[in-house]
Amino acid sequence: MRRKLLFVLLYFSLTAFSFAQTTDISGEWKGYITIEGRTDTFQYELEIEQEKNTIHGLSFCFTKDTSSFARFNLTGVLEQDSFIIQEIQQYQPLEDKWCHKYMILKKEAIGNREILSGWWKATNCPSGKVFLSRMIEPTEEEMISIREVPFSMAGKWTGLLRQEDRSTNFQFELDLSENNR
Repeated sequence: MRRKLLFVLLYFSLTAFSFAQTTDISGEWKGYITIEGRTDTFQYELEIEQEKNTIHGLSFCFTKDTSSFARFNLTGVLEQDSFIIQEIQQYQPLEDKWCHKYMILKKEAIGNREILSGWWKATNCPSGKVFLSRMIEPTEEEMISIREVPFSMAGKWTGLLRQEDRSTNFQFELDLSENNR
């Protein structure tokens, strides 16, 4: 019985560790945040380092014209399939206090982009949404499979030919071979 229990615990531990490895969010993320009841948005960037299920890093929130901004230290954890992130200290500017955001974000891949999105809230501040993304770096195998195709005009080209002195249009068709003949 103990052996089975040990096996089950080991299985779930390895599964959780494997999931944490595939959901690594280390790196730079850029996007924006919204605030409930407001139509304007703030630019938002995260610089994250993830070690297993622990997250730490920096955040940068600023207006579109960058006239107003704040930089924070942050910490967080990976719980199941959500990233829980908390800004813990505003270190710039010191005189103008901004909301310390608490976020619950989910990661997904769409095309060649990774998306982090979810809700944020803060004490004595309206809540809002977070939308961040970054490019997915191609693997070495994918880079090898990408090859440059030389420019060629070979193929069938169709269109209309017009003359200024006539009101009719002539259909025009051109079939070029590989050597452009």
